[in-house]
Amino acid sequence: MKARPPREVNLLTLTPVQAVPWEPDENDCVVLLAPKFRNRFVVRWILPRLPKPNVRVTMDELGSFVWRLCDGKTTVGTIARLLGERFGQEFDPMHDRIAKFFLHLERERLIRMVQP
Repeated sequence: MKARPPREVNLLTLTPVQAVPWEPDENDCVVLLAPKFRNRFVVRWILPRLPKPNVRVTMDELGSFVWRLCDGKTTVGTIARLLGERFGQEFDPMHDRIAKFFLHLERERLIRMVQP
């Protein structure tokens, strides 16, 4: 049976949803608490024995702003527009940077991209 070609999706219409817990740090930046392992065996038998089961990923001001907007209701296009309004020229080239950022977060399983 022939495999279907991948469907093209407009990233700006997708809605990001947070997939890991987070907490604010002393500078009000977001610190993600990503699990160290994803293998079922390791998660079940080894992870509970570790003193720190999560990797702490500290985001900068831009990343923290974006992360807080990943609420499952706001689309990537709206997030890009809000970033442009808040940070202006500091965030150019806007669409390329935000696409790379969201693709990286999705690849690391820190967010899920859903279609509205």
